[in-house]
Amino acid sequence: MLEAVDDRLLPPADEARRRQLVRKQDRDDFTAARMVGLLLMGFLHGAPATEYEIHQLCDVCGGRHGRPAIPNPSNFDVSWSHDQGVVAAGVGPGRIGVDVLASARSPRVRDLRSSGLSNPSIETITRAEALVKVGAGGLADLIHEAAHRAAPEPTGEVYVSDNNQRVRLQRMDVDDAIVSVASTHYVRPVFLDNILP
Repeated sequence: MLEAVDDRLLPPADEARRRQLVRKQDRDDFTAARMVGLLLMGFLHGAPATEYEIHQLCDVCGGRHGRPAIPNPSNFDVSWSHDQGVVAAGVGPGRIGVDVLASARSPRVRDLRSSGLSNPSIETITRAEALVKVGAGGLADLIHEAAHRAAPEPTGEVYVSDNNQRVRLQRMDVDDAIVSVASTHYVRPVFLDNILP
């Protein structure tokens, strides 16, 4: 994928963050996630990705990380996630949160399970992370809630975001990865083959 896009689209702050990553796979995933976000934004607006730029600013510390934004005429939201060579991104109206895990061997899964969060499943982790990205709760609370739910985790549950929007969860299994999307609108998967120039 990286061969098909121009990674010079990364803003200087993202390039600096990218250089700090130790593993090549992590640097490639970091770049690919942002490029997919830009490509999707261009695809939805019928414009080249080069017309858009990524903005990130942490609400807590003011650092160049946190919730991403790509200013655009439709005021679409953007979210992305990456894990071990798998990248997922979402762009659309309203709030959107995307999370992907490539497998149970993912370092993120091991980290969460070792933190004492009730040995969550991969599905629970991706659902909770996607919900966190739309402001529907904190990670530990969402994982705890899922672990204590009597019924299996249904899809299509309704949550409320931090700005009082109704949020639905959708799950997609793609190859050996699980993608969860929390969004105020129905999500239609689009694969890169359909949008690459």
